[in-house]
Amino acid sequence: MERGPVYCQACVYTHIDDYELIKDFCAHRAIDDGFNEKAASILRGELSKFAGFALARGRSLREVENDDIEAFVSFWRSKGGNDSVAASRQSKLRSFYRWLLQNKKIKLDPSVVQRQLSFSWDLPTT
Repeated sequence: MERGPVYCQACVYTHIDDYELIKDFCAHRAIDDGFNEKAASILRGELSKFAGFALARGRSLREVENDDIEAFVSFWRSKGGNDSVAASRQSKLRSFYRWLLQNKKIKLDPSVVQRQLSFSWDLPTT
């Protein structure tokens, strides 16, 4: 059931489904990886910022494509972010989307560039 945006802890408007995905992922990280509340809050905030960015582009977290992730990282770089911050954001997104894929919440991982291979057949001339 699709609902409108909700106000989440990171002060970003997002779809209720996105909020639930972020909440479940952060709970998973807290339990499995031993995240403390501060680390979980930072992760929740970063993912919520991305969810808001995706929503502004007309997509939910399940509908995100690789270009959305690249645009998000580029946007924060243009705001004065350095390469280590950009790498950290990409790492968090890769971890999130890998978890979604492993838990069958998405079919393709948008954090991985899906390159289409093209083949060239050079036939011998006789």
